[in-house]
Amino acid sequence: MLPPHKHSPKQNCKLYSDIVAGREEKKFTLTLRAKDNHTPEGIIRVLKGNVNPAEIKVGITSLKTLRDGRVLIEAGSRAEINLLGDKIREECAETLIVNMQTLRKPRMIILNTPTEITPENITEILTQQNSETSYGRRKHCTKILLQNEERN
Repeated sequence: MLPPHKHSPKQNCKLYSDIVAGREEKKFTLTLRAKDNHTPEGIIRVLKGNVNPAEIKVGITSLKTLRDGRVLIEAGSRAEINLLGDKIREECAETLIVNMQTLRKPRMIILNTPTEITPENITEILTQQNSETSYGRRKHCTKILLQNEERN
């Protein structure tokens, strides 16, 4: 028997090697909200009636209703979510509002840093202190502003 792969019908199955290695699948999401008073079930009916994901070759991994009346759609890649969002905007613009979710870059302010920490060696120092994070594999953007004045 062959192990499941990404195109397997059992999408919820994870490989042991993926779990041990700590690889996580990124989920790209899209939320839909009705312009008028539709229930989440009504939004799904409108969506299924106007948009066929098989025609635009998009795989939807999950379709969830949220408590506030919105519908959350998850897909495996950003390109699929963009394609699906564009198609929904074309077909259902008069009844549905599409919101693409974007990943945020967190901001940190670190006060009272030692004088030996400079913008050039901050990445190395953070990697040494936090060995579980993988700064080397990920491309990250560090914006550093050194100030001598104190903040209150």
